[in-house]
Amino acid sequence: GTCAFSTGSAEVDINQRPEATNANQLLTNRGVKSDAFRLSGNDPDSTEIHFVITSISPDLIAGGSTQFCSRPSAPPSTSCIGLYLPSAGLQFCPYCILLCSGGPVCLPCNHATFRCPTGQTAVQNPMIQFTPLALIAGRPVGHVMYRVHDGLQFSAAAAVVPVHVNTRPTAESYLLVPEV
Repeated sequence: GTCAFSTGSAEVDINQRPEATNANQLLTNRGVKSDAFRLSGNDPDSTEIHFVITSISPDLIAGGSTQFCSRPSAPPSTSCIGLYLPSAGLQFCPYCILLCSGGPVCLPCNHATFRCPTGQTAVQNPMIQFTPLALIAGRPVGHVMYRVHDGLQFSAAAAVVPVHVNTRPTAESYLLVPEV
C-alpha cells in the first residue's frame, strides 16, 4: 500500500519475496544423460512463480549439453514428457533464461517483468538434465544457478545446483597395524 504524509509519501511492499531452494546436486557419468533434476521454489503469497536460470558455468557449457524438460511429470517422478533440447538458445544466452512451457526464453536479467510469451505458461517444478561429453569424467563440471520470480520480484538468494560427472571421490584412512 501507500502511506501519505504532509512531507511526502512512501510505498510499502507487503509481498513476501519468493524463495529458490536446492538441497541436492546433479550427478551423472561421462557420456550418459543424467536423471532429471527438479528445481524447487515457493512463494507464500503468489499462485504462480517463474523459474529463471541466472547462470550456467562456462565449464558446463563447454563440457556437455544442458537440457530443460518443458513438460515434467508431477513430483516426485523424475521422468520427462516432451524433453526440450535447446540449441544455442539455452547454452549461449548471455542473459537470464525464463523456463516456459514452449521452451526457454532469453531475457535481460533486469527485465521489468518475467512473463512467458502469449499461449505459454511458466513451468512449475521444472526439471533439468545434463549430458557430459565422453571425455569429461571424474571431476565437478560446474553449476546451474537459478532464482524464482513472482511477477514483481526475484527471490533474495539464488539456488545453486552443482553438477558432478561421476560420484565425488571420498578420502579414506586406514589404521596400519605393525607386524609382530
